[in-house]
Amino acid sequence: RALVKVRTECNKVMTLPLFQTDIFKTSVLVDFQRLQSEAAKFAAQTLKRGWFDAIRMAVLGELTGSASPQLDPEMPDRDFYENSKLKRVLLKVNYMMEFTIRSLTESALQQYTQFMKEVTCYDVTVLDTKNIDFVYKHPTMPHITERTPLFSVEIQLIDGRFAYNTSPDAFEQGPVSHFDDALHQLHDIPQLEPSVMQKLYLGKRRHLASVQES
Repeated sequence: RALVKVRTECNKVMTLPLFQTDIFKTSVLVDFQRLQSEAAKFAAQTLKRGWFDAIRMAVLGELTGSASPQLDPEMPDRDFYENSKLKRVLLKVNYMMEFTIRSLTESALQQYTQFMKEVTCYDVTVLDTKNIDFVYKHPTMPHITERTPLFSVEIQLIDGRFAYNTSPDAFEQGPVSHFDDALHQLHDIPQLEPSVMQKLYLGKRRHLASVQES
């Protein structure tokens, strides 16, 4: 029953957003960066605290009071533990948690990629210094012909020359860097085993394997 409860907790976080993609108004790049950073931090804290604690309580709740010495989290002998049923259970929980993180990450990447495709599908033609022609073409739904631009930019006089107040390169580098930042946030989610078997691990921490940023 412990594994069933773990699976339930894993399913609960599968819809946890790593990125903010529910954006329908124009903003400056710095505000977009703040939204993405906050979304990644919130997701990471939810996984490291709420999710981890819920799984820990689910497992300990089933183990407490077990009549089988093979499932006793208080067992002091490491050799006995390494060949016990509890070791196999915790190893499976570890795999389930890592699979959840990978699946969540892949789903978030697909959603974020689709979002960026949808908000950048413009054909832009500069006619002259005062006129610009732009046409929106949704990548999968051609009947959608309008969408609010994601970013706004201004032209300023800088050192005697007109220039954008935000570098055009930043609009390419910024959205990509947020994905790497989100992956980094997920690096130190703890494994359950040391928390359950505290007498054997004596405060040592191990972390779940996660997708690495490029």
